[in-house]
Amino acid sequence: MHVVGLPLVWETPLRTGNLRDPNGPQVTFAGESFIDELAAVAKADPVEFRLRLLTSATGDDAGFKRARSIAVVKAAAEKFGWDARPSPKPLSSGDTLTGRGIAYAYRNQTVVAQIAEIEVNRRTGRVWVKRLVCAHDCGLVINPEALRRTIEGAMLHALSRALYEEVTFDTEKVTSLNWRSSPTLTHMDAPATIDVVMVNGDPNPDRPDLPHYGAGEAACKPLIAAVANAIYDATGVRLRRVSDGMSRWFPSY
Repeated sequence: MHVVGLPLVWETPLRTGNLRDPNGPQVTFAGESFIDELAAVAKADPVEFRLRLLTSATGDDAGFKRARSIAVVKAAAEKFGWDARPSPKPLSSGDTLTGRGIAYAYRNQTVVAQIAEIEVNRRTGRVWVKRLVCAHDCGLVINPEALRRTIEGAMLHALSRALYEEVTFDTEKVTSLNWRSSPTLTHMDAPATIDVVMVNGDPNPDRPDLPHYGAGEAACKPLIAAVANAIYDATGVRLRRVSDGMSRWFPSY
């Protein structure tokens, strides 16, 4: 991954613009894919492996990030109905393979855990994320319904980036100019179910001065990793690149 810093963004012939959490999903993809790979080598359940890492220490920061991280991972697994087993699952016969994957991340003090349940068509390589679960702790919540819609939108945005969106360019200009050359997530490809769990994992949940840490971009961070880990669970194929849409470069197996 390469991030173009200032002042180069003004010196390139390619017009740049704002992107929600521009480098978070890629970094989390690398870290959470590696954690998932370690769990697979240890023949451990991916959720239990992460909880083992989070509970192995006792120290915490002023925002109780460790305690709140444990809470969101547990909340996501409970909402999903996670059954403990190592990944990948035994490869089944038929054209449709199914799998699930988890990823965890934080942005500043907001903590998020997400689980993706997917179907992979082994003939076409198409990946459909049929269900998403997000456990989200951003501290004090003022408007729960608005927060829920914000989280749902962030996950759909990240899912579109994971499976479809890619900017192509030559030495002079952007070449992905329309919806055919730069597709996005459509209603047909959207998940059938999205579950959002708002978590207060603070050790003292009744504290009157609980801060609001912010929400929106944090929900973008772990989703690509969760989908990639679900693809591994379904197929036994570990994805190593996140530079373009997964559905267009999904390897044969």
